[in-house]
Amino acid sequence: MKENTRYECICALETRLAKAVKALTAAASVYDGDGPCYIGINEIAEEHGIDAAYALLLVSMIREQGEFEADLFGDELVLFRPRIAASKESRPTQAVVDLVASYEVINGTPDEDCLTRYFANYGAYVVKDGVSDLQLYGAYFEALPYINMTDQEYRAHRFVYRGEVETRMRCWQLENTLFSGDKVVFVPPVPTSPEGQFRYELGKVTDVSQDAQNCVVAFAESEMTIPLRHVLAIIEAGVSRNAFGFENAVAVLYLPDSWAADFLHEARREYERQQTSDPDEDESPGMTM
Repeated sequence: MKENTRYECICALETRLAKAVKALTAAASVYDGDGPCYIGINEIAEEHGIDAAYALLLVSMIREQGEFEADLFGDELVLFRPRIAASKESRPTQAVVDLVASYEVINGTPDEDCLTRYFANYGAYVVKDGVSDLQLYGAYFEALPYINMTDQEYRAHRFVYRGEVETRMRCWQLENTLFSGDKVVFVPPVPTSPEGQFRYELGKVTDVSQDAQNCVVAFAESEMTIPLRHVLAIIEAGVSRNAFGFENAVAVLYLPDSWAADFLHEARREYERQQTSDPDEDESPGMTM
């Protein structure tokens, strides 16, 4: 009797797994979004009455059918047609690698968790050994919302340098993080120290321009228009941490001191360029009284 009961349980489990595979492949077949189809493992387990521990078995069963490739990505099961990974046009390009690398850099992803690494001989980021196309594409489609682009829009844009991708990503996040009235640590477009040096300052945001990727900051009875990327930190009351020499300052995304210093040098160079250019050709730094 016990053997019969055990056999019946195994048969019932196989039936539920088979039904789950059929439902998953059907959902993937009609999925019309960008990239692979993602389905939550807990959602699958609840809907089909199977333990989430059988997720790997589901992956194996889906692969055996041959219509879809499948794998686990975090707490989701991802399906995509094999031709997506096999076709020459859809193999990961440098643009795909650059977006994933920028996403990892800007979020301060620990090196051991990164899918990409910087290869000095090429002067570019490359995919780490052992990382599959599926893993890379998973991170790629996860990163696309961070630059407010679809897959088609990103590929058509053709960024020249990876730094452009990172700048757009940082600006887009700031556009959705900064609000008028926020106190921020920023890089002024003009020297502000008594000695005429550039330094970080504390100001209040009065306007954020999404189209121009800049914002207006009130400082010392004046207003300055600065690039969004030159906002370094936001002041948050009650936060017991310092950033760039200011109390209660929380750095915007991942921003090492060396990067902030680069922004300072960038502002200084632009100021010096404008000081030596023809005033009829260039406007003065964005500062109004």
